[in-house]
Amino acid sequence: METQLSSNSLPIGRSDFRTLRAQGQLYIDKTMYLAQMARESPYVFLARPRRFGKTLFVSMAEQAFGGEKPLFADTSLASAQSWDWQERPVLRLDMSLVQDDSVPELKRSLNELVLDVRGRLLRPGHPVSRPQDLARRSPARTFLDLIVRLHDTHGQRVVVLIDEYDSPITHMLGRTHQYAHPERPIDKQGIMDVLRQFYGVLKAAESFLQFTFITGISRFARSGLFSALNNLADVSFDGRYGAVAGITEEELAQHLSTYIEKGAQHLDIPGEELRRRLREFYNGYRFGRNQEPVYNPFSLLGALSQLSDPVSAMDIAEWGLPSLWAESGAPHMLIRLLQTGRYSLSQWSDNPVQALRAAYDPESPSLEALLCQTGYLTLKEAPAGDLILASPNLEVGQSFVTSVLQGFLRTPDDFARQIGERRRRLQDALAQQNWQGFFQEIDSVFHESIPYALLRVENNYHVVFHLICALLQIGRVSSEVQTARGRADMILDWPTGAYGLTAHQVILFELKVNVSPLSALDQISEQEYWTKLMRHELPVYGMGVSFHPQRPAGELVCDWTEPYLFHNPALSATRREVRDAYLQWRHASGPHPSDL
Repeated sequence: METQLSSNSLPIGRSDFRTLRAQGQLYIDKTMYLAQMARESPYVFLARPRRFGKTLFVSMAEQAFGGEKPLFADTSLASAQSWDWQERPVLRLDMSLVQDDSVPELKRSLNELVLDVRGRLLRPGHPVSRPQDLARRSPARTFLDLIVRLHDTHGQRVVVLIDEYDSPITHMLGRTHQYAHPERPIDKQGIMDVLRQFYGVLKAAESFLQFTFITGISRFARSGLFSALNNLADVSFDGRYGAVAGITEEELAQHLSTYIEKGAQHLDIPGEELRRRLREFYNGYRFGRNQEPVYNPFSLLGALSQLSDPVSAMDIAEWGLPSLWAESGAPHMLIRLLQTGRYSLSQWSDNPVQALRAAYDPESPSLEALLCQTGYLTLKEAPAGDLILASPNLEVGQSFVTSVLQGFLRTPDDFARQIGERRRRLQDALAQQNWQGFFQEIDSVFHESIPYALLRVENNYHVVFHLICALLQIGRVSSEVQTARGRADMILDWPTGAYGLTAHQVILFELKVNVSPLSALDQISEQEYWTKLMRHELPVYGMGVSFHPQRPAGELVCDWTEPYLFHNPALSATRREVRDAYLQWRHASGPHPSDL
């Protein structure tokens, strides 16, 4: 059924199912997935990035188990024979309300959350009675007591819906000390113990429960948090549930074609051209090997709403499609992890499906898995047919680089205003092979914008240099690339003719701190990093780059070598011949000034 054209019909950021249906807003039917879940398992877990419709799904499930059949007209659940529409007690917890740095405060927040729900379910309209010792009282006991009380009061088994289960954990990632008391460390083990006991109630109360549904962003090790729930069905990467959140191409055509047509008119382009742009900018998320890609609903619906307005459409015509999902929340926890210096923006796993499904301990989170589960990486199919991890679309790829780079800066707002101009200067310098101009621009970022405390961590030079090169948007940037002899620090390659650059070439960068850049170039030669790229039949250059944070004001932080051609595809040379040619050049070049 096609929707009447009205921007008010689009539920942008709406997550309350009852309100959405009462106001006649668009609802793309996902109820069939709830019926399937309830048939197959009493405990279900679903991980999805933020702003993907998890909370709306939880709200829909709350109304479905509450027997609110009139709200489900024209949905598949209304006619599902397996759904009995019997009203059941539903206990819904929003864990995004719980973000505490200490064990006592976490206990207090959990107890208050459960008691507030208890008041709404058992004594609606009455003040909530709260004991004085909530910071010492066991939240697990409070939770279990409510489940048993609901069961006994209604004579029905209880449905438990837990939204954003991981919010109390992601709040701590990349941090060691409390916000309110910087002198006090975070007792991460103590907090995990409290949460483990709290979620463990779901197993202890099994005989009182009809169905349990848990959502979140990240897949923390279930052996820790959900150790008791050995029958928890994780459908996060089950292909049958690939479209449980997000919008498919078929759903776009069925429900949103009127908005596409109106937006195309406002932009004065064919409808198919607008579909192509929307697909490149917002589609691309895959949550399983055999799953079709889906759109981020928050960005897609927001863009269509703007396109339905002729004035907003004029802005899009001039500036391009908006990065709504990316701008709705910066990846703070990822930035904090990168700033510790323990991570790099590395080339991703050779087993992307395993990385996508990885679960981990919050004390040593996997950056790769976090990037997958927070929506910054997803499964993609390479030209050869292999699955790889890559940015899902243009919106995410562009905004992630900008957001993380801004997280390293003293004045991120100033940098944001300068991004377009900086990108142009860097691209022009590359097009002219003007390495002095290129590194002067990079130097200005380090010298003027990066706090010194962050530059005391050596790996942060690598991260920031990677981000600046990715900001160029001219090609592909890969870091920590595994070769037969070690790891190449960074590879930058670009397509033929991009921004006037020399036709399709590759540069290997080796990055050092406080040593000669020629020493870095020597490492490329000695470890033969360039051999990994010979099969692509591209010219492969090497450059050594060194950073010197202690240099006096006015001098460049960056020091570099000119590009050295290690592999010329037009010439046939053995590895030994390449090595000998490099040694002759190196001997003739003499020492670098920083060696003296």
